[in-house]
Amino acid sequence: MRPTKTELRYEAIAAAAMAVLIFFAYKIVGFLGIGILGMVTMFVAFQANLSKSNTSATYGILARPPHIMDHAERAARRAEAESLSHPILMGILLGACLAVIGFGAMLLL
Repeated sequence: MRPTKTELRYEAIAAAAMAVLIFFAYKIVGFLGIGILGMVTMFVAFQANLSKSNTSATYGILARPPHIMDHAERAARRAEAESLSHPILMGILLGACLAVIGFGAMLLL
């Protein structure tokens, strides 16, 4: 499935914001800042992954329990959770890479 133009814009904005955060973390604290930024990114992504199954409650909508839902509601909830899986995985991978680069460079240099 190809991403829409809106999704591409959001990804470009997120990439630019992350690049700015990495730059300032390096300028202020050095490689330790990059490692901490990676850990924070992974923490946020893991929290999003844990609450992925209850996504409608995140937006303040009180969803019915799954055993009361009809087939269409369950399918919509599954589709919503599935649509979040790729951005969450990218956040986990980005955070892991930043943590390895930051803490690894701090120990090696």
